[in-house]
Amino acid sequence: MTISIENYNKGLYNTILLIDEPETHLHPPAQINLLNELVKITSNSNGNILFFATHSNYLIDKLNLDRNFKVEKVKNSYTDITRITKKTSTYAEVNYEVFGINNSDYHNELYGYIESEGKTKLTSLEKSKNWIDSRNGKEKDVSLSEFIRHSIHHPENSLNKKFTDIELKESIEILKKIKETL
Repeated sequence: MTISIENYNKGLYNTILLIDEPETHLHPPAQINLLNELVKITSNSNGNILFFATHSNYLIDKLNLDRNFKVEKVKNSYTDITRITKKTSTYAEVNYEVFGINNSDYHNELYGYIESEGKTKLTSLEKSKNWIDSRNGKEKDVSLSEFIRHSIHHPENSLNKKFTDIELKESIEILKKIKETL
């Protein structure tokens, strides 16, 4: 979006507001309330424009994600600014896509979606892991994604080794590619 002083002077914008990290010293529920108020004051009908930098998932408008930009330092060399092109999202997806945090919630979302929309895609994944069922001691060859899904859903099962953060990221990337094909 380009904002010109000429358009501002013509009255096309009422207010341009710049805020740096408005989440500072606010609990998550207060951050959500603040986001709702910021969205209200920047609705298209009133001509207000707001820019703010945040490190809080609670201050990202997940219902209008395409209003957001991801700003990141690349190799300590330059700053990359990318407009987020998705329209809506979830907390788990934002944590992964915007903040680069691998999380089991996003894995669950992807796996569950694929399970309901194209289960055969999951069953055709390479069986590279071994899962031991704690209820009966039976072993089963499973894909990395299924292994992680079982691990998340059965934390009481101590017979299997915990998946690593690297494995979680690998599985999320596999599931994202499958979801794109559905």
